[in-house]
Amino acid sequence: VGNWTNSTSYPTQTTFTVTGGIVDGDGPEMPEFSVSSTSVEPGDSLTLSIRAIDATGVALVGFSMELNGATIEICDYYQMSLASGDATDGIWTYTCTIPETVQGGTYTAIPYAQDTVGNWTNSTSYPTQTTFT
Repeated sequence: VGNWTNSTSYPTQTTFTVTGGIVDGDGPEMPEFSVSSTSVEPGDSLTLSIRAIDATGVALVGFSMELNGATIEICDYYQMSLASGDATDGIWTYTCTIPETVQGGTYTAIPYAQDTVGNWTNSTSYPTQTTFT
């Protein structure tokens, strides 16, 4: 029938310990974030570049965009590619063409990253946000 029981209060829980695993509780650092141009028009290409560093390796880097405090998607896909370096210290880039139907204004690009063990850094408070108009 599909009935479920959540056993958080039942005595049927058990625990286990992993020994010898990776000890890493921090997401990647992103000390550098830039755009190829701070002023673009519809039809122009814009390249975003982020340096991401993590001792266990960076698995994914991406970004979101905001205009006047609201999340706005002006590019189709925001997952970046490793352009140089390696997974522990590399430059990740993404290039998009500014669509003809874009809203004018000053955009803020906010990076995020995940390392190979699953730790995230969402940099809304990180000093590596960048803007363009």
